[in-house]
Amino acid sequence: MSSPQAETVELVILDSLLYGAARAFNYLGEEGQEMLDKIGGGIVEYLVKKGLIQESNDLEQMALELANFFRENGYVGQVSFTPKGEVVTVTIQNWTYLPLMKNLRSKGSYLLVCPLCLANNSVLRSNALGWKRVSEQVDSEGMYFEQVQVVPTAQATVNPPTLADLRAIPEANRDKQVGISVFEAVEYGLMRGFDYLGAQAELFLNSVGRGILEFLKEEGGFQYSDKPEQAASSLAGFFARHRLADRITIQLSNSSARVEFENYRYGPVLKEALSEGLQYATCPFLLATKALLREAGQTVVKSEWAFRNGRHANLTMGLRGVAREFDEEKTSALMGSD
Repeated sequence: MSSPQAETVELVILDSLLYGAARAFNYLGEEGQEMLDKIGGGIVEYLVKKGLIQESNDLEQMALELANFFRENGYVGQVSFTPKGEVVTVTIQNWTYLPLMKNLRSKGSYLLVCPLCLANNSVLRSNALGWKRVSEQVDSEGMYFEQVQVVPTAQATVNPPTLADLRAIPEANRDKQVGISVFEAVEYGLMRGFDYLGAQAELFLNSVGRGILEFLKEEGGFQYSDKPEQAASSLAGFFARHRLADRITIQLSNSSARVEFENYRYGPVLKEALSEGLQYATCPFLLATKALLREAGQTVVKSEWAFRNGRHANLTMGLRGVAREFDEEKTSALMGSD
């Protein structure tokens, strides 16, 4: 059903978002993976709704539909599934996620945030199933091999007993581009996932924003001033250069922040999600900007969007003094109270 996308965004935008999500949910362990898989459910919902994949009750067919979509949009090369008894060998060529996986594992973060993985995990979870990961290997050419079994959800595992050695994986090519439909599907999935969290969402989004900043500094070469106005302007320029929008301008005062986007590639999916009642914007630029503002002693208390012709948008955010920071113990208690 899917078709190659002529329009693209640069990988650094997508990876920063995935990195931030992984870091935010990492300390929850298996429960964090369950939350991330809810994001996968939103990805699948978006792709089906847009006619980019064909929904099917056949789990193998759904896996192939998802693999073809991500392949045609430049996120992976060829993906194959080879069954042998109860074990399936998954082979992935040119997997864009491997450098990010290497980065995350080097920091002790082992949750899977590859959007293809999240979408597949969600399809299985919706059928009370999951992957039991038996083994994984990466060869000298960067080909990834994983052996898995489909098992009841309670027996599923995030990682195999022995992890592949990823040290030989080269750093990501941050100029690489992926089809905009991948970015839109991930963004929609994130908004669906954070909507599930309700009032707890803001706590996690604060952590995602800090993770995005961390990623940009370490992997994207982004440096910024300790003056909020200059830092926010530099961040706007960074995301515009990497194709989140053609132009982003931001003006700060003590009580508000005003942002103008030209050809904002997040705009259409955001507008659609807001019309459906989803309220948590997950734009990587905005999440990182909010993190910058919190470092400077300000927090966003309200946001008002105005969408203009095409993908142009204006955003006004009210500001006040910093509220409580992300508290892992308190958030764990909240998660456990559901």
